[in-house]
Amino acid sequence: MSVHTPPKAAAQQSTMKQVTALSIRESKGVKKLTAITAYDFPTAVMVDEAGMDLILVGDSLGMAVLGRSDTVSVTLNEMIHHTRAVVAGASRALVVADMPFMTYEASVDEALQNASALAQASGVRAVKLEGGVNVAPQMEYFSYINPCGFTDRGVTSIAAEIGREVSVDEVKEIFKNKFRAAFGAQYL
Repeated sequence: MSVHTPPKAAAQQSTMKQVTALSIRESKGVKKLTAITAYDFPTAVMVDEAGMDLILVGDSLGMAVLGRSDTVSVTLNEMIHHTRAVVAGASRALVVADMPFMTYEASVDEALQNASALAQASGVRAVKLEGGVNVAPQMEYFSYINPCGFTDRGVTSIAAEIGREVSVDEVKEIFKNKFRAAFGAQYL
């Protein structure tokens, strides 16, 4: 099977402006954006030609493509492999790649190093982090994100909510204890 861009679709795409992080920010309150998940080149070509604004390469590929029971086992190298294929197929849409489990939780330096590796090896122009607890007050870059599609909510941090700086170490044990109590977890 070969995949190529038909002349009509190529001509239509050339008149459509490339989606960037800045154009997404400028769309807030002006234009609704479209997004879809893709894990491979042919799917990326099709959804890009359809005019999607964002293509997410999700760590859900662990279940949807690799047949696993969860997303936790997806590695950075697997994300790079699939993201590189999607980037190759998308000429207009902004491709966003999930940072897999435990590639950004330990420290800001580790997160930056792994995000840089993902971007350099795959060509992706945006990465997505999810889960966990936002401790740091530097949330200005996230002000235009609507969590889970809720338009009446925003992203916040513990520091912003309690009105003082707080460290990860200060929160870690409290969070673990509450998590254990709520879910009956013994190992954490």
